[in-house]
Amino acid sequence: MTIRKPIIFILTAGMILFSSLFADTGSAKQAQSTERPHLYQTKQRLMRQKKPKKGKSALQLYSPEALKQTMNYQSLYTGGPWEALPFTLEDVQSAALPPYLDWRELEGVTAIDIQPEDGCGGCWIYAATAVFESLIKINLGLEVDLSEEQISSCLRNGNHTGIAWQAFNFMQYNGVTTEEFIPCEYTFPRCNPSPPNSDMYYLHDHWIVAMWETPLPERVKIMKYAILNYGPVASGFIVYTDWGNYRSGVYLHDGVSPYGGHHSIAVVGWVDDESIPNGGYWIVKNDFGEEWGEDGFFRIGYGECEIDMTFMFAQWNPDTQDPIFAVKVGTRYFYVGEDIRLNISARVPEGNYPFYQAVNLPMGANYDSSTGLFTWTPTESQMGAHEIEFIAAYDNFSASQTGVIIIVPKR
Repeated sequence: MTIRKPIIFILTAGMILFSSLFADTGSAKQAQSTERPHLYQTKQRLMRQKKPKKGKSALQLYSPEALKQTMNYQSLYTGGPWEALPFTLEDVQSAALPPYLDWRELEGVTAIDIQPEDGCGGCWIYAATAVFESLIKINLGLEVDLSEEQISSCLRNGNHTGIAWQAFNFMQYNGVTTEEFIPCEYTFPRCNPSPPNSDMYYLHDHWIVAMWETPLPERVKIMKYAILNYGPVASGFIVYTDWGNYRSGVYLHDGVSPYGGHHSIAVVGWVDDESIPNGGYWIVKNDFGEEWGEDGFFRIGYGECEIDMTFMFAQWNPDTQDPIFAVKVGTRYFYVGEDIRLNISARVPEGNYPFYQAVNLPMGANYDSSTGLFTWTPTESQMGAHEIEFIAAYDNFSASQTGVIIIVPKR
């Protein structure tokens, strides 16, 4: 069984460090991009499109208090854990990216949702389900409406604030059903993780990219690369009060309106346009209904309001036979002498049973070969970072993920 170590993005407060640990994916990813000539549109085609109809503004649809309630995205200013990405910075740098891409034209975006003033979910949940719905549509041509209320009832516990990362975790570990089985009824139901006889969809994997000290042109190219190769992504941006009056066009902060909150959305494409500051804009799917903005969508300039500072993307392949880890390890901190227990199990096709093993397992640690349970009571001499590769396999199929366990002194 051959195991490839993935690229690691190290996220700490205010920085990102790229480190490529393998080099054999660059040509494959570049080929993947060039195999999609229909994505390479021109500005001339864009200019021939019908000008979007000017819709209602957010302040025409929501009261100021209700609008603030919809903006409940928790920004990741402090960075996040180490994440192993499926592409390298070299892949991005060598990619020939089109000047224009719109997943709506490629049948990769589902209908606009409406986030109620109170109930059914937060913007961070709607952004995550928008991404997963797009992946299902891209892979199967199937339009599904995933249940934000299911995720909300199981995660929120009455607290609206969160990040799309939490919703992605839920959809990978637990799966998510559709509105048909758990509709948006503003009832805050008790958590129902697996409704009987319901359609359930499980994400295969998801990643977060934070680029606080990365120059804007490079940030833009990295996010474009992810959108091109993996579909729409979830992002967030600072909302200033002038955005409440947006109805159409490319939004650029007026530079004087004050802070109003943070909002999570799905970015579905981009347009390079030298007439726009910073050279172009993102095409964004919102959750205020089709009456809002440009038929429920809006455009925002590259670099505006930190929209391309942090984004999350996901992967779903309905035909995969590889084991799918239910939990991402990432980076976790524990105390010396603490009894660590982590369920790092994987899903495999029905009727099969996975077995587990680990590379670089610390002395005294155990990764149960039949259950995927990781246990360890670290000693004082084991303080520091331990990079461990966790492997799940069955028959001839295998998958792995790298986690970092950091042991710190007792308080």
